[in-house]
Amino acid sequence: MTSRILTAPRRTGGGGAERIASAGAIGALSAAVGLAAGAVPVVLVGLTGLIVGALATMAWPGLVLFGTLLVRPSLDSSGSLISLGSINLAGVIAGALCFAGGLALLVKRPRLPAKGAALPFLLLLALALLSVSYAPEPADAFRTWVRLGALIVLFWLAVWVTREVSDLQRIVTIILASAVLPIAVGLWQLVTGSGLVGRGQGGASHTAPPSTFVHPNGFAFFLLIVVALGLVALLETRDRLLRAVLSVGLAIATACLFFTYTRSAWVGLAVLVILVAAMEYRRLLGTMAIGAVLALLALPSFIGSVERRFQDLSGSAGYTADSLEWRTENWSRMFPYAQESPLTGHGLASYLPLSRREFHPFEGAFVSDPTKTPESAEEGQPGVGAHNDYVEFAVELGYTGALLWIATLVVLAAAMLRARKVPGVRPYATAAFAVIAVFMGISAFDHVRGNGPVVFALAALCGGIVGVSQRSGRNEPPTATG
Repeated sequence: MTSRILTAPRRTGGGGAERIASAGAIGALSAAVGLAAGAVPVVLVGLTGLIVGALATMAWPGLVLFGTLLVRPSLDSSGSLISLGSINLAGVIAGALCFAGGLALLVKRPRLPAKGAALPFLLLLALALLSVSYAPEPADAFRTWVRLGALIVLFWLAVWVTREVSDLQRIVTIILASAVLPIAVGLWQLVTGSGLVGRGQGGASHTAPPSTFVHPNGFAFFLLIVVALGLVALLETRDRLLRAVLSVGLAIATACLFFTYTRSAWVGLAVLVILVAAMEYRRLLGTMAIGAVLALLALPSFIGSVERRFQDLSGSAGYTADSLEWRTENWSRMFPYAQESPLTGHGLASYLPLSRREFHPFEGAFVSDPTKTPESAEEGQPGVGAHNDYVEFAVELGYTGALLWIATLVVLAAAMLRARKVPGVRPYATAAFAVIAVFMGISAFDHVRGNGPVVFALAALCGGIVGVSQRSGRNEPPTATG
């Protein structure tokens, strides 16, 4: 059974014509490799990798899917240590998925029951690719587009190989397993005090572990998915040993999430658990209330930490990097760029370059202070992050791009609600819906869509759920196991 999901599912009918088409496409690519190698030798490496990656994906789509999900969370930060110029290991994974995985899907042309669910995102991808031509920094724009393209490939790979509930359970297991190393690194950073990042006003109020992620926020958002799936798995399993393991893992993951001091993730965790409980496990509501009271009584310092962290949102005369005033100032001054080009925007990855024009770079800080406005920004500064996915898309791809991104999330959320009608899929669809709903709220105050491990895991999870549930509606009933 395990080997079946690692290999490509068999198709019925039309095999001869498709084998001819596949052979023709691969032959044409082989000829292109030979011609390009004579003119530009470095192209040989890229095209060879493309063909090898496509062939591997066609033969073992499940292995590619599982391998990506398993290793990607551990490479968000450490991947930058293994780099060639501006390309790191995380970028290589995204590129391989986008091009080799995309080529495999085009050549293999599997029957995917989820094409309609991906339509808004495909339109967004088309607009984003067009915008590369007029983006202020085309190379950055293209790299950003590759990361977006990798998402749809990962989604469709999950749809392709996930035919039964047992296959979906494997995706859930892999996502949970992929959190082991990041959580271990996060705990090590907390215990030893190494690699911690300052949070709060002036960066001195708290220190938080980024784990294997670029920033503690990314670690926290990933843990939201882990906690949602771990909670559902805990409530669904009858195996006592597994329940014990999941209980301990959930407690540690929740503790790590708290110590990231990510306010939006704190609120998101509360909303997520309430949604899961209200939609699927009503008995959890009482348990949650009792647990919260006991935790507050046992850990009075918890209240002080939360209060100090939320105090950073208000009253900062200096507009610190954690202030809500800082964010609103940022959005109010950057949104006119979206109004300048409401249909197409200024091009993918244009927010940071435009912010360098708008804001004075604050020397020595990760982001800039939007209260200072010299006539021109210094070269080489990172600029001001949007901290809002919707505003960022509106500036980069116009209102069209922002609406397509919202439509993508809404369509996925609706697909998760429909999938709840399938008994074996229902718990995981509930968890996925709760995660999407929470991320839609967090995206108004933080940068979610740029966190690779987070959106990769969510895309694969949604793809698996859609694949199983829609096949069951086509009289291909899923088989629940375990």
